[in-house]
Amino acid sequence: MLKFLLNIICVCWFIPLIAQNSDTIVLRNLFSRADRLEKTFPDSAIYFYEKLIGVSKNNPNQKIVGMCFDRLSIMTFARDNDVKKRFDLNLKALKIFEAIKDSGGIAQINENIGVSLVEQRRYREAIKYHFMALQYSSRKKLTGLLISSTMSIADCYSSLRKVDSAIYFMKRLEINFPQDASKSSLAVFYSNLGNTYYNLGEVTKNKNDYLNSISYATKSKNICIEYKLDDDDLAYAVGLLAVGYLSLNDFDASEKNYIEAIKIYQRKNMHFELNQMYSEITQLYIKMGEKNKSYSYFFKYDSLSKLIYSEENINSVSSMKTQFETEKKESQNKLLQAEIELSGKTIKQQRIVTYIIIGGLLMT
Repeated sequence: MLKFLLNIICVCWFIPLIAQNSDTIVLRNLFSRADRLEKTFPDSAIYFYEKLIGVSKNNPNQKIVGMCFDRLSIMTFARDNDVKKRFDLNLKALKIFEAIKDSGGIAQINENIGVSLVEQRRYREAIKYHFMALQYSSRKKLTGLLISSTMSIADCYSSLRKVDSAIYFMKRLEINFPQDASKSSLAVFYSNLGNTYYNLGEVTKNKNDYLNSISYATKSKNICIEYKLDDDDLAYAVGLLAVGYLSLNDFDASEKNYIEAIKIYQRKNMHFELNQMYSEITQLYIKMGEKNKSYSYFFKYDSLSKLIYSEENINSVSSMKTQFETEKKESQNKLLQAEIELSGKTIKQQRIVTYIIIGGLLMT
């Protein structure tokens, strides 16, 4: 009799555990499906994430809910360019990660919120969140996040024209730069430190600040070439060298680097960055007294500016078109919802079979 009662107690404890685990498996599978849809069918992915939040609020694995809010903040911002909505979704994710004491999630979402605040030019508030990200990433040894949060803090101070503070944080990171960081991270860091020194030079007009900018940009460029890193990182370093030499009136070196950066941006069709180079090299040729070259690049700058403006309008029209076509996708979304419900029914059937098997074992 005692053995029978013990078996009943075990079943009463085990059955809810199976149910919870099964629900979690369903949610994870659906999350993975939404993740796969992000690039090919972003609207469907958003639909999945929103539905997942609704059906998983009572699930013990709240990390999935937090991750859904995080993904929604990224995807809806890419679609709607709504900074406030992105900020609100990040706050919801943060509350969940804080409630379940997920340090990695807390660190990442704090960094995301800081980025959202920067986009709203709320730099002082952004620093607070970037500091939180830095503290958690330092504690958990999250290398990538530690580097990005420190650079974010420095960028905020630069935007507030407190460049000395920006230099302080960047130099502190340089001294304690993580040993396990990638070469790409190191190259980006050197470029950012070089850019910070350039910003300082623009305030102080001190030659040494521009020389420091050139020194760190050169380090970044050399790493990019030696390890064959992404051309984007190389172009940024080369462009920084160009403007640094321009500030020192070393026109030949400046011209050489501008032309190199322009070639990379042209090859990669990076219009915004290319347009910036056209603008800066125009200023270079004006200083050099090269009227024909300055006119040539000014017209390139002007033409590309019109193209970028046109592209922005096209994107705006495209966004309206996407919104208009959302209704046409409702039928597809309903099918996806039916699939969610079907998955839930399948799990319930599996539970029933499991219960029968356990009951049979207890009877033997």
